[in-house]
Amino acid sequence: MAGLPRTRFLLFLLFWSLLAVPAGGDELSSWFVADPRAHSYTGVQSELQGLIEAARLQEVPIGTLIDKLREGASKGVDAGRLIAALRETIERMVQARAILEQPSGTTAGSEENVQAFSILLQRGLPEELARELIAYGRQAGRRMQAIRTACDAVTSLLAVRALEDEDALKVGELLLASKLPVSAYRSLASVYLKAKASGLDDSEVLNDVIIGTLESGGGIVSMDEKINKGQATKEAEKQPGGSAKAGDSQAGPPAEPPGQSKDHKKK
Repeated sequence: MAGLPRTRFLLFLLFWSLLAVPAGGDELSSWFVADPRAHSYTGVQSELQGLIEAARLQEVPIGTLIDKLREGASKGVDAGRLIAALRETIERMVQARAILEQPSGTTAGSEENVQAFSILLQRGLPEELARELIAYGRQAGRRMQAIRTACDAVTSLLAVRALEDEDALKVGELLLASKLPVSAYRSLASVYLKAKASGLDDSEVLNDVIIGTLESGGGIVSMDEKINKGQATKEAEKQPGGSAKAGDSQAGPPAEPPGQSKDHKKK
């Protein structure tokens, strides 16, 4: 009988250890055990578990989904909205994985790539544009980091300037074909905003400053130089005696003083 309390104690420890580390590494159950904020969602735990299992079958990164749950719980999002947000996240990740599918049937769908393209899709990157830039980048031998960053740059540019599909694709391809450091790709949106603030119109910014510079092999410094030159030209045109604008009549010779004929000047 003396050993009974110790036996019960050991059974108690075993019970809690099983709860703390669920069989099969169940991330969702671990979240419910470890995070007090998860208790508010106990009523929908089975529904959440079904979504997680469906996502696992589709090779969606589960860790990202648990992070989404943590984020929602920290903000006090109600259960219905949290489930809807989780479902949308899963759908985007499945879409991102499909975009990363190669013609051979293999994928570049690492968790990092799937998560990155899922976020880009959420930010407004068109699916077809993503596919075309991925295909171009692979053909050009670029790494996925460069392709992701080029897609990121184009998405940021689309957020500040509505582009035709062919223009967006051209900008992305020029970035991947250029010698610009990958870290400089994200500067395009800032370049566009700076150029617009300098008084340049949309066509000048897109075709001359951005596309023209990339086609000629220039970089961000060259874009800045074009912006400064364009700004100086426009400011000069506004000054008295500045360059005549297209369509303005050209100034002629001074008019004759009133009442003075040409014959009178000849002596």
